[in-house]
Amino acid sequence: MQLLNVGVNLLASAGIQNPHQTGTKLYQGIILAKNEEEMNSFGGNFIATIASHRHWEKQI
Repeated sequence: MQLLNVGVNLLASAGIQNPHQTGTKLYQGIILAKNEEEMNSFGGNFIATIASHRHWEKQI
């Protein structure tokens, strides 16, 4: 659960809309992953979500 809180805080700090909903979806994907490859995919999506939002923000 602490991992979810950290993730939600990161999403919120990046300015993501509905950070709790987005964070919960990604967190559940990591927890329910069948193998390490799936887990890494969800983790990568989480990081990409934050990175792409920040990149887009800088383009404005």
